[in-house]
Amino acid sequence: MANNTQLNTGSGGDIIVDLDLSNFVSYPTTGKLPLSAIYVGASTGSAPTPLSNANPLPVSLQNAIPAGSAVIGAVTQSGSWTVTVSGTSAFNLSQVGGSAVALGQTTMAASVPVALASNQSALAVSQSGSWTVSGTGTFTVSGTITANQGGTWTVATNADCAVGNGAAPSKALLAAGVYNSSLPTLTTGQTAGIQVDSSGRIIVGSVAGTVTVSGTVTTTPPVNASTNVAQFGGTNVSTGTGPGGAGIPRVTVSNDSNILATQSGSWTANQGGSNWTVNQTQWNGTTVDTNSGTKSAGTVRVVLATDQPTMTNAQPVSQNGTWTVGLNAGTAVVGHVILDPSSAAGGL
Repeated sequence: MANNTQLNTGSGGDIIVDLDLSNFVSYPTTGKLPLSAIYVGASTGSAPTPLSNANPLPVSLQNAIPAGSAVIGAVTQSGSWTVTVSGTSAFNLSQVGGSAVALGQTTMAASVPVALASNQSALAVSQSGSWTVSGTGTFTVSGTITANQGGTWTVATNADCAVGNGAAPSKALLAAGVYNSSLPTLTTGQTAGIQVDSSGRIIVGSVAGTVTVSGTVTTTPPVNASTNVAQFGGTNVSTGTGPGGAGIPRVTVSNDSNILATQSGSWTANQGGSNWTVNQTQWNGTTVDTNSGTKSAGTVRVVLATDQPTMTNAQPVSQNGTWTVGLNAGTAVVGHVILDPSSAAGGL
């Protein structure tokens, strides 16, 4: 069989939604189980609301939950509930004895009463008010005890300061100074306390004559103090323009500084880059000759190289003096010769 059943199959009747029980292996019988749907709401003529997670079935708790049932689902409390918990559970405690619990250090009325264990470790205790301590034997006190004087106290000193040279004493009596805006004027037999300034420093009077100090005297000048330097290396400082000397400090110019220099005497410039381009205007103090013309002191003397290549353009040559033209040795053929009748020979 299959799920769902159609009524009056011949004429196309309604389909009843059901489940075929044979689909369930553990079910003891065969047949079909009709399915039903539950809708919540009054019959007002409009479509009822189907049950879903957002629209659950309303229930009313009539009896206590059976023992052992811990899962209820979503429950909204109405009225007062008494809950009994077995086992271990986590609670957010907000009240004790009907009073709200306050977090942090507060008064006893808003705190949970506790009992200290017999093996509780030591607790830090701060004194507040007056304490009365009673008992016999020796008490060990750690820290500072503040005592308030009552009546008259007699204080004795047992300092063991040695007079003269000797080892440092283990006990010493401290002496305090007194500040006076104007120093006192004493007469014979009168005493005065150690005088200090308003900062508690002992006032020492001036000493006549020369005072010799042994060791290093360290002074602290004021901020941005002005110092007049008179010597460098034991030599008096040289000031103004002049030649170098022992009294002139050696300085180093930073690599990003430009120094304004004025030439005095002869300067030798060394090439710092690639080939220089020079516009030559003189030879040995004489202005250079340019273009064609007669020679002069400004004309550069040159020598043709022994491997000078043949020039492709004819160069102008002017005869100077007598030229003798002859035939090369072994050459008998002159070529076409024209006799000059005006010559001294008058012919051949």
